[in-house]
Amino acid sequence: MKSKFFVAIILFLSFLAFSGDTLNSEVLENEEFSFRGVTWGMTREQIKRVEILDLEDEDDSHLFYLHELLGEDVVLIYAFNRRDEVITMGYMFMDKYRDGEEYLFDLVELRDM
Repeated sequence: MKSKFFVAIILFLSFLAFSGDTLNSEVLENEEFSFRGVTWGMTREQIKRVEILDLEDEDDSHLFYLHELLGEDVVLIYAFNRRDEVITMGYMFMDKYRDGEEYLFDLVELRDM
């Protein structure tokens, strides 16, 4: 489990290395957006107070939580810019799908949540 966790984190951090510190202005204008009670621009300390899961790990620009979603192990990741504002948040599934239909089924189920 730990090796999958670290591989997932490395892949996610690689993705973030190519991402900028800015958000789409249309998203910023929508102040009602919320993901697990977190809104764009919240600080790491604000998120720690709101997030009900136990913190698994953190570094200078990320918070990591282990979670289960749709019966699958996931890593919940919050990423922060240099001003300590959340710029990316989401789930990373730990297991690979063997069948494309399973992936699509879960994607539709997630969308409808």
